[in-house]
Amino acid sequence: KEYLLLTAFVFGFATSAFTFDFGQPHLLVRIMATKSPEEAIKAKWIYLGFMQLTWVSMSLFGLIMTVLLPEIADPEQALPVFARDFLHPILAGAVMAGIFAAVASTLDAQLLVISSCIGVDLLPELYKRMVQRFGVNYHVAVTILVTVITGTLAIFIVGNTTVFTIIIFSASVLGATFGCAMFIAVMEWRSSPFAISVGVIVA
Repeated sequence: KEYLLLTAFVFGFATSAFTFDFGQPHLLVRIMATKSPEEAIKAKWIYLGFMQLTWVSMSLFGLIMTVLLPEIADPEQALPVFARDFLHPILAGAVMAGIFAAVASTLDAQLLVISSCIGVDLLPELYKRMVQRFGVNYHVAVTILVTVITGTLAIFIVGNTTVFTIIIFSASVLGATFGCAMFIAVMEWRSSPFAISVGVIVA
């Protein structure tokens, strides 16, 4: 039984890369923003190395915290509590700033990609007319609208759910929708915009 659980854990841990990589819409935008294919290849190895270091470090940290702070009520507070109890106040502040910076950088990237898809890609003709009439203010308005809708949904749907549950749910949804579409595009399999759109909606 222990070997079965360990195998399931390793398999789930390994395949989670699919949802966290292919499932991130802003990843494609960052690849497109590179100056050349060669630069993208170099950035790929930097990204993979940093991500693996992060995965391993955080996993080991979680295991260590079960020994150092076994009495902690909320496991998601392990990093802030550790920083408060074991680090200098300046280092503790840097750790907390890093947590919020990671959340903010991911959130704003997601919001910008979503607002761009809604404002530009879904209705390109409307986009041209709106830009001619309102200029950059059109982009700002769409981004604000998406942010308000997303924030409202987060408040009323998420509620008191733990961060871990939110991440697992969102990664699963992103992997099932954008992840599959990205995988089809990368593998250059035969498909069509209609088929991919239907697949994303159904997933």
